[in-house]
Parts: sequence; C-alpha cells; structure tokens
Amino acid sequence: MNKCIMLVDDDTSLLELAKEMLAFFDITVHGAETLEEACATYRDMHNDISLIIMDMNLENATGLEVLTALKAIDDKFVSILASGMVTDMDEKEYKAKGFDLIIKKPYSFQALQELINQYA
Repeated sequence: MNKCIMLVDDDTSLLELAKEMLAFFDITVHGAETLEEACATYRDMHNDISLIIMDMNLENATGLEVLTALKAIDDKFVSILASGMVTDMDEKEYKAKGFDLIIKKPYSFQALQELINQYA
C-alpha cells in the first residue's frame, strides 16, 4: 500500500527532493509552502495523509499555526515539527502544544524514511 505524507516547508527545493527520493519507496509526498496551501491540500487529502512534517517557520505562519489549522480540519495524523533551532525546553513546550515529535534540521533522507516507516 502506498504511504502518503505531507511536508510543509517554504523551501521548494526540499519539497521537490523529498517527493523524488521518496517516490522510489512508494511514498507519496504532498508538499505545501504556505499555511493556505497546507490547509487546501489537507482538506482534499486528509483521509490519505497520516503523517505531516512541518517547518517551524514559514514565510506566512509558524508551525504551531499550521498544526492548529490542520487539526481543525481533521486531527487524525502524526505531527512532526522540524527545526534547526529547537532546544530541549522548546521541545517540551511544543509537545505540550500538540506536536507528536520534534526533529532537528537538517534531517537526513534515512531519518525521514525511518519516521515514515514508523508513523505513516
């Protein structure tokens, strides 16, 4: 069965690379660069998407704002916050606010694949 995730990040090259690399493993990646794009994609695909990885800061929103908006649509997904700037104290705070996991950027392709295999 094809696994389906959403990656929310304003780095277009990261989104394209993830789509191409994960396609080899029969994993579909829906990319979104903005809060609005993430919401539109999730509204259409929420029955298929089981894992969402979101950047801590987009151009127009924070990862927490994205999480809140997506959970308002449907909260049946594993949420992962990706950031290069999260401390242990921040990690506890973000988990308390609803994120399931926090990963540090830059993350490797192998780490991404392991997360998907475990949670998607």
